[in-house]
Amino acid sequence: MSLSRRRVGAAAAIVTAAIVVARCGEGRSAPTAPSGPSGSTPSNRSPVVSTVTLDRTHLEAGREVEIVATVENAEGPDQLRMTWTVEPAAGTWLGNGLRVRWRAPTDAPVPATYTFIVTVVEPYVGVDATGRTVGLEHRVTGSSPPLWVNDWRREMMGHSEAFMAEYFNASVSADASLRNFTDSCAGKRAALAEIVEQRRKYTGADVTYTLDMFLRSIEWPNCTGPTGSATCALLIYKVEWLLTRRADGGEERVQGTESLRGVYERDRWWLCQSQFSPAASARTSTIGGVPAALLQSPASYALKHTSPVMQAGGSGVVGHDPVFVSAQAGVTFRF
Repeated sequence: MSLSRRRVGAAAAIVTAAIVVARCGEGRSAPTAPSGPSGSTPSNRSPVVSTVTLDRTHLEAGREVEIVATVENAEGPDQLRMTWTVEPAAGTWLGNGLRVRWRAPTDAPVPATYTFIVTVVEPYVGVDATGRTVGLEHRVTGSSPPLWVNDWRREMMGHSEAFMAEYFNASVSADASLRNFTDSCAGKRAALAEIVEQRRKYTGADVTYTLDMFLRSIEWPNCTGPTGSATCALLIYKVEWLLTRRADGGEERVQGTESLRGVYERDRWWLCQSQFSPAASARTSTIGGVPAALLQSPASYALKHTSPVMQAGGSGVVGHDPVFVSAQAGVTFRF
């Protein structure tokens, strides 16, 4: 064999040995990031939260909303981790991932707005400045448009009972006592005139009240919102006033029903009209503008009993109340 052939054979043996050594070490080496054409580590592109959408813009307390995040990621969705939060912190989360549901709290202040934030984390393998392999991650966030949460019963009760408690309270101006009345209803102007007149006759009053019934319906005129929700409400209280006359300091005791009508506008509930019916007239054919026969007929209303009403201000007397959840079509109830 010539010298040149021996040198070629030796070189081939050296290359083969190098390959064997390299393959034997593969099982023990740490994972490495892929290299680019120049030997540098290519960047792992960060995911992008494109949108966070809600299936509605307004929600009643205790109800649920669906929230969906759309995330763009070049490496696919398998390595992504999602965490959801809400500001302010409240309510109950249902599910996980890109599509979740959230149940609005029933004991938080209302009206309120909530914003939902998704945090997306993508772990990946990279190389640090010294060339060592390290675990890295991308972390991005996206937020939803605001969600309005209301509780029509609590809002209407709070407005109604504050109004009754302040009706004869001279430390609260007549205008201030009507702060929860909407300017879109003529009932606000009528209530202002009544307060001014009654305060001229009486120096003050004690009031006790019990919520007798409340209802919300789309079956009255102009009471259906854009999404089909009911935008009109009625609360009726049994009320007793103990009035002190300005002229001679004598007292008068008056019993009857206070009917307070409300409307939903500008993302909250407002009072629209108040009407007091003394006990004698309350036994006639109407109660607060709604025919008494309808209010008393089980066939006209779905009736159920609830737990005792929470006192919401003033000196109100707490009692049990029936809930009328639907009204018969054709009831005259003008706003």
